[in-house]
Amino acid sequence: STQNLMDYPSTGSGQAGGTELWKYQWDFTHNPQGGWFVFEDEEEGAMQGKILTSTGALKGYLLDENTAYLTPSNKGILIPNIKSGAFSGDGQLLNFTLKNEKVITAVYTSTHFLGYYYLNLLNDLKLTAESNDGISQTLTSEASLKLASCIFSGYNSIQAGIPITCYSYKNVIGQLIEQCACKYIFNATAIHVPQNKVIKGPIVDFPIPYTSAVESNCTGEICPTGIEDLLPGVGVKLFITLYDDIENYSININDLKELCNYLTTLVKNKTFGFYGYGLEVYGVQKNGISNDLVRDLVVKVLKPNNVFTLDKFKEILPSP
Repeated sequence: STQNLMDYPSTGSGQAGGTELWKYQWDFTHNPQGGWFVFEDEEEGAMQGKILTSTGALKGYLLDENTAYLTPSNKGILIPNIKSGAFSGDGQLLNFTLKNEKVITAVYTSTHFLGYYYLNLLNDLKLTAESNDGISQTLTSEASLKLASCIFSGYNSIQAGIPITCYSYKNVIGQLIEQCACKYIFNATAIHVPQNKVIKGPIVDFPIPYTSAVESNCTGEICPTGIEDLLPGVGVKLFITLYDDIENYSININDLKELCNYLTTLVKNKTFGFYGYGLEVYGVQKNGISNDLVRDLVVKVLKPNNVFTLDKFKEILPSP
């Protein structure tokens, strides 16, 4: 067994099994790049664990001091003299650089965002692995006091109705597409307003209300392919799974889209099952296809039989 914080003693829910976190483990959609992490030993009720660092999932964005951005605790803030920054895969500001070139980074517990901190001060106090011979510091009481001296408070709260800007992986029917990043703007509500400038709080997964956000400036490998042509549904999963194999299998992108849209339409609001090629192991499903079924559909049927057109698919797996 390991001492990973996210290890569980059984397949069910339960207490985490260790005290260390080896990568960014909020959720599979969160990229393991960006920010600082501090972990709590719940048994002793005190801050214990390791301080870790990385660089940022979506980075290199030029930012504006008159634009509000989103913290990992789902609060909107304005940052005077901000120059550039990096975001998590779902749009939270993880670290940023000021016009004076000071670098500010986020600090977390396993479940809570603790605020933003000066990176140079953390390094000066040897609170980073890079400044401590490659060894991540344990957050003892002494280290906690040192950490408190590094906090950045040069931000301002926002009011409800103020637009918040996020850079995030593209959202398609609830799935974050890592091959495409977009700019999202939405209006702050009461839950996004810091009270008395307090931004510390529980980490909020999927913080952006994509249904109401305005999407623009999408860039990335998958963006120019016209993914918007896909009908919202399970065919999107199939498209994403096969996209990297387009050249290897000489797949025509438009043929693949046609096949994906057919699959979406075929199973929409229906109870269905695939039979043959070992797919029947998944049994009969309702209103959707699991990621496992899409994977096996690709591995067991599409790739071995070079099935990337609708006609060929109907030949191999005819519908009733």
